[in-house]
Amino acid sequence: MGNAVGVECVDRDKHDEECKKLKLLEEEVARLKDRLSERIRRSPSPATAALLDSRRLGDLLCEGTSSHWLNQLLRHLWPSISKFVEQKLRDVVEPAVQQAVPWALKGIHFEKIDFGSTPVQFQNMSLKPYEYQTADEGEIQGLQLTMDMVYKGDATIFLSAVGGVKIGVSDIQLSDRMVVEMPQLLPHPPFLFGFSIYFPNPPKIEMDWRGLANMLDLKEFKVLQNMARNIVQKQICNAVVLPNRISVVLDRTSTLSVFWLKRPHPDGVLAVTVVQARRLMVGDPSWIPGRPGTSDPYVQVMLGSQEFKTATVKKTLEPVWKDQKFEFLVDVADEQDLILEVFDEDMVGEHDFLGAATIPVRELIDRRGTNFWRPLADPNGKCRELGSEIQLHSSWRLVCLDYDLAQTAARARSEDPSCEVFVGVYAASGLPPVGPQGAYWLEVAAEGLAPQASKHVQALVDPAAVDGAAAAAQAHKVMQLIRAGVEEEVISDVLDIPVGVVQACQKERQPNMDRCPSARIADHHAAALMATKRVTITWEQGFVFLLRDPRQAAVTFKLFTDVKADGEFHKGSSRAVGEATYAVQQLVDHPKNTDDVELDVEMPGDGSAAAATAKLRARMQLRVLTQDRVLYEEM
Repeated sequence: MGNAVGVECVDRDKHDEECKKLKLLEEEVARLKDRLSERIRRSPSPATAALLDSRRLGDLLCEGTSSHWLNQLLRHLWPSISKFVEQKLRDVVEPAVQQAVPWALKGIHFEKIDFGSTPVQFQNMSLKPYEYQTADEGEIQGLQLTMDMVYKGDATIFLSAVGGVKIGVSDIQLSDRMVVEMPQLLPHPPFLFGFSIYFPNPPKIEMDWRGLANMLDLKEFKVLQNMARNIVQKQICNAVVLPNRISVVLDRTSTLSVFWLKRPHPDGVLAVTVVQARRLMVGDPSWIPGRPGTSDPYVQVMLGSQEFKTATVKKTLEPVWKDQKFEFLVDVADEQDLILEVFDEDMVGEHDFLGAATIPVRELIDRRGTNFWRPLADPNGKCRELGSEIQLHSSWRLVCLDYDLAQTAARARSEDPSCEVFVGVYAASGLPPVGPQGAYWLEVAAEGLAPQASKHVQALVDPAAVDGAAAAAQAHKVMQLIRAGVEEEVISDVLDIPVGVVQACQKERQPNMDRCPSARIADHHAAALMATKRVTITWEQGFVFLLRDPRQAAVTFKLFTDVKADGEFHKGSSRAVGEATYAVQQLVDHPKNTDDVELDVEMPGDGSAAAATAKLRARMQLRVLTQDRVLYEEM
């Protein structure tokens, strides 16, 4: 009996102790809830508070399996993604390879493309908030998601060349840091203004070659290997490496400019001077016994998708370059790297690799104003053995929007750029359609700098926009006037239609007008009306130009039409159809150095459509380069 009482007392004590622990736990949960509520109360908006608190949860998840859900989603989407990428390879990469390969490999094409079942994987995800100031919106809060993208799939690709020669590519590997930016959080669905995706630096690409490309040590195949890798990387850079990005607008009601998402202003301008190199590898061995080999070195300098090349210094392992200064727009200084690759130039075949160096932009900013050496590296360790180095000089200037500084920059006399002009092209309206195989594209240029081209946008008219019954009724009126002997020009004026429409009906006249098929006349008339319709095309594409003298500079817009040939647009077949000019001096005088403009573009007429004036809408902004301060304003 006593033992039973003792056991009961022990059980009661354990129960009381567990109750105390449970009570302490409930009190701790209550305190956490109070702290969370206070945090939310102090946040700028409920949407922002919720997302910022989710970031803390995301940080915890990122330590474990936060990317698991995304990788699972990609696994299910991989078949559809594979089909999309396959089509891009055939439409974009294949023509580029065909144009670039040596004559012996002309006619090369993709025979088989299989991306297998292993999808892209994402690792090491992290989410953080960021803030910036705008002129009209005040402080804007956004989110930035960064992750490591890794592709080590089981893809197999076969190319066929002349004579049935097959060249295989397998074990394709692609990896680098990817960023997803969400520049404005909204207090209502969809809760995000939009998002943009980009690589700060060109992703690393590796691939193994099969078939004759791997078995035979022929120069043509070695050239092809590097050429294919370079072309693929170039296409990736053109699409999604800074300053290029893939952007999606989710909320068109936001007052924030779309260019905050599609082409935000850069952090600054980095100027890099390639000074000299020493102890380089021999690229051209000597055929004379006892005479040392030499090289003809040059340097490729890259930052994001921007690329420059130095002059070639002949026959030396200790090259010194003169006036080899290059200016780069830096979008994200803390994420981007400068890449230098040194080559020995050869008259025939592939240029010999002499070494490379990768330098974070932040380091170049910290070391600005001084000359410094950087060791070169190569896969075989030869550069390290020789002590190969390259010497650089860098300078850094911030980008700001400031009226007083703009006046100073306009009066400055300098060989270096004093400011940048941003050109954000929204859309063009009042354009005649150019058919189902045609498109419009825009060339933008400033101060004699290399022009930058927009993407091709097709300008199609919806056939439903033309009322068939109304076209038939108007065609009947035209035929009655023609029968009455009224001149074409008079009919055009009376019915307010182009002369080409009247001529289209005139062609359908038969010896016996009563037997003329009215349906055929109506069809011709409807087609002619289609040609008189005007369409609006949207680019929403931004361009940036560095200027030395903004007072004398002008931005020129040239509008072109192009027609597909073999399923592709070819710039050589383009036809200029209009032009407009904007004087940058207007931005210097503008109180905010920002101007939303609508420019007239005169469009020539043809037989079926009268001459018209198209309207080009754009946002112009003058930003100053300074070493003192940076002010952020709305684009």
